[in-house]
Amino acid sequence: MKAKYPLVSVIIPAYNEEKYIEKTLKSVKNQSYKNIEIIVVDNNSTDKTSEIAKKYADKVVVEKRKGASKARNKGAKEAKGEILIFVDADTYLEKKCVEKIVKAFVKDKHLVCATGFVFTKGRILHELIYALASLSVWILSYIKPQFYGIVFACRKKAFEKVKGFEENFVTCEDLELTKKLSKIGKCKFIANAFAFSSPRRLEKQGTLKTVIFHVINFVKYNIFKNPAKKYEDVR
Repeated sequence: MKAKYPLVSVIIPAYNEEKYIEKTLKSVKNQSYKNIEIIVVDNNSTDKTSEIAKKYADKVVVEKRKGASKARNKGAKEAKGEILIFVDADTYLEKKCVEKIVKAFVKDKHLVCATGFVFTKGRILHELIYALASLSVWILSYIKPQFYGIVFACRKKAFEKVKGFEENFVTCEDLELTKKLSKIGKCKFIANAFAFSSPRRLEKQGTLKTVIFHVINFVKYNIFKNPAKKYEDVR
């Protein structure tokens, strides 16, 4: 790490996120850690996503090829930071989230990948599901790290070394990237770093259907190396 306060690139892929992205961007702007550049990757939106993003972001770039992996990789190419933090467009960060992530990277030069707790606000059942999912990721981090892309931090050099997100993956691209990064360095769950994500998929697709999909897909990825090739957009 070149500096005590390295530049952090927060990369937000976005497709038709006019309802959520402003809150996300405000949460990044209001971070206690200030050496941040914000990059929004507009994944061919047809709403006001780009217009809203330009009010807050340092860069707004367009990735015409559809897909979260493609959009994230595009943002990484534009990034100047030593640390990349990918944040979903419907997710907002607790005020010290970036600061806590950076401290972990500065403290351990072998750390290449990190995430933290992701909660939600809404129905008690949905809050419980998010909490249990995060807890599972935390426990797994000591056995076989598999981090979600909702909030995903990594060193840019390590990201480039493993060639970023697999663009042919529609789902589990975040788990695959964690696996690749874990082969070249440490992956850590930072338990005091928090974010809050929208429960919209649980609300619109149904709680049971969504949970079953993710559990089965997790098994398909880990055992059969065959994650789902379709993932419906929910807006």
